[in-house]
Amino acid sequence: MRLSAVYFFVVLLGLVTSGCSVRDALHGRHGPDLLALGAGAQRKAVEGELGNPKSSIPNARGGSTDMYEYLPEAEPSVFRAFAYGVFDILSLGAWELVAKPSAKYLQVEYDDKDTVVSMRKPLIKTGEQD
Repeated sequence: MRLSAVYFFVVLLGLVTSGCSVRDALHGRHGPDLLALGAGAQRKAVEGELGNPKSSIPNARGGSTDMYEYLPEAEPSVFRAFAYGVFDILSLGAWELVAKPSAKYLQVEYDDKDTVVSMRKPLIKTGEQD
């Protein structure tokens, strides 16, 4: 009787604490098709893949330079989902904070006709001196 109560508690704890990391690992995540975007693409196509920009500033070409945030593609993995579930249980759910996917950023420069002129990963200042 006591052993079945322990099993019940472990299963219940797993169901309660298993969150997004387990689901994402099991099903994967579709990322944007960055190869379809590039110089000459229209703003509408870029926003269709990446969503609305996080920031937008006017540039010298009469257009704007926009910053986009997106989650990269992740392949499905049963093993990773199982491992994340175990980590969730052992950490009482704190693993969800560690396993949260990290966002990527992309800077896109448009001309005055909302056509892409350039795309690049933004330079982020870390405070380190070279």
